[in-house]
Amino acid sequence: VYTRALEACGLEFRSDKLWVEFIDWEISNGEFDKAMILFDVLISTPIALFKQFVNSQEPDRILTSEEYNAITDLIYPKIKDSLDGEPLFFMEEYEDDSIPIDGENIEEVQPKTVRRRKHNEHALKAFREEIINRKHQLYLENEREVSIRWVYENAIKRPYFHVKPLERDQLRNWYSYLDFEIRTGKKTRILFLFERCMIACANYEEMWIKYANYLEQLDDLASARAIYKRATGIHCPRKPGIHLAYSAFEEKLGDIETSEAILTEFDRRHPDYISIHLRLISIERRKANKNGNPDYSSLVAKYERLIQDSPSKKVASFWALKLARFHTRFRHDRKLAKKVLKEAISKDKDNVQLYLQLVDLAYSSSHSRDSEIIAAFDTAVDSKDLGLEERYQFSLRKMEFLEEMSGDISRLHQHIEKHLALEKTFDTPPQMTIFHGKRVPLFKETLPQHLVDQKHLKEEEPPEKRPKTEIMD
Repeated sequence: VYTRALEACGLEFRSDKLWVEFIDWEISNGEFDKAMILFDVLISTPIALFKQFVNSQEPDRILTSEEYNAITDLIYPKIKDSLDGEPLFFMEEYEDDSIPIDGENIEEVQPKTVRRRKHNEHALKAFREEIINRKHQLYLENEREVSIRWVYENAIKRPYFHVKPLERDQLRNWYSYLDFEIRTGKKTRILFLFERCMIACANYEEMWIKYANYLEQLDDLASARAIYKRATGIHCPRKPGIHLAYSAFEEKLGDIETSEAILTEFDRRHPDYISIHLRLISIERRKANKNGNPDYSSLVAKYERLIQDSPSKKVASFWALKLARFHTRFRHDRKLAKKVLKEAISKDKDNVQLYLQLVDLAYSSSHSRDSEIIAAFDTAVDSKDLGLEERYQFSLRKMEFLEEMSGDISRLHQHIEKHLALEKTFDTPPQMTIFHGKRVPLFKETLPQHLVDQKHLKEEEPPEKRPKTEIMD
C-alpha cells in the first residue's frame, strides 16, 4: 500500500508525512536496507523534512551495517578524547508489545524484550553530521529546489478542477512552473507536474499542446498521441486549437489521412471555423506539392465555394484575399489574382485590405524563399524595441504565412508554442487569437472583431442567407 501511495503522490511537494511514515514502518520491521533506499530517494525529492528526519533517528536504524561500520571507523578517532573512556553506545532494553505479524495468535504472543543501541551524545552528533555531510551536495541541491518551488507552489490558488476560468496569473504560474521543471530535465517530476497541471487546467488547450510537445521532444510519440486523444476526446472536444495541433502532429509523422480525418470530423460536429478550413486546404495543397506537376484545380474550387457560401461580404472578401494570394504564390498567375481582387472590391468597396492586397500584387515576387520571409517575421517578433501588441500582430502574420504558404509543417508546429507563450504575456486576453472564433481570421485587420457578433451578421444578410450555426466567441 505504501509503495502504491508513493507511486501515486510521492512526488507531491507536500508529501513529507507519507515518506516518513513509510520509512518508520520499514524501520519498525527491521528492514534497514529498504529504509535506507527510501532515505536516499527522499533527500533527492523536493520536500521539507530531510534534516529533521536524520536528527530524530539513531544512526544504526537508518544506515546499513556497512555504512554504519564505515562511519564508525571514520568518526571514532575524532571523538575518542571527547568520550572520556565511555563507549560509543550502550544497549537499551525494552519490551515490545506491538501487534504481532499476520498469522500469529495474539493471545499466544508474549511481550518480547528488545535490545537496541543508544548512542553517546558526542557519538550521536558526529554520526549525524557525517550522514548529512555524505549527502551534502544532494541535500543542498534539494534545499535549493525546495526554495525555488515554494515560489510556484504558493502561487497556486486552485489546484483542483473548476468550470470557472482560471485567472491569467494562475495560468502564467503553471506555465512558468512547467518551464522550470522541464529545464531540470527530470522526466518523472516533469510528467508528474504536467498531470497536476492538467487537473486545474483541463479546459485550456494550450496546456495540452505543451504537454504533447514535451513528449514529442522525447520521441515518445505514442504518449504524445495519447495526450492529444485525451484532450480532443474528453476535455476540449469543442475547441479547434487542440484539434489543429493534433492534426499537425499526425501530418508531421506522415499520416495525412488521419490528419485530415481529425479536422473533417471536427468540422462536421462544429462547422464554420475558418482556421479548420484553412488547415484542410493547406493539407491538400501540401499533398499536391509532392507531385511533380501539381493540379490545384480542386483547391481553387474549394476557395471559390467558400467565397460563394460566405455569410457576409466581409467574410467573402477574406476568402478572396486568400485565393488571390494562392494564385500569386503557387500558380504564378498575377492576372487571375488581380481579377479575383477586383471582383471582391466591386462587392465590398470599403474594404481597405482588398486595396492593400491589390497594391502588394503590383510589386511582390513569387520567387521569394520561405527562409527569407520567416527571417523577416522573426526580426519583428523578437524585437525588443517593438511593443507587445505589434510583436503579437507580427507573430500572427507569421502564423498565417506558415499556415498558408510554408511547405514545412514542422515550422508551423514549432511556432505554435512560441506564439501561445507570447499570448500569455498580455494582462488581458488579446481580442484575436490563432484558434478561437468562428469565421475569425488570423489577424484582426482583415476581419474586425465586431463581425464575430451574430447580430451584426444577421443585420447584414437577408434571412434566407443567414447561417444555421451560431457564431461563437
